[in-house]
Amino acid sequence: MASHTPRKYNMKIGVTKEVLDTVDMRIKKIGFKNRTDLLYFLLMNYLKEAAHEDLINREIALLNRKEKQQNEIK
Repeated sequence: MASHTPRKYNMKIGVTKEVLDTVDMRIKKIGFKNRTDLLYFLLMNYLKEAAHEDLINREIALLNRKEKQQNEIK
């Protein structure tokens, strides 16, 4: 007999047109053209922050290496 256990992600979630219209109105009120414009802005900010965090982590690693080398010389 086949098991009738549900799959983990078998539900589809729908969003009504009214909800999307409300989201679109709020996005335009903020100053963006549409949802794509907002998503692009958010993605670019995320990538800038990630790049900045990566730069800081590389600088910390470099400073740690320099400190370790100076301690080995002493």
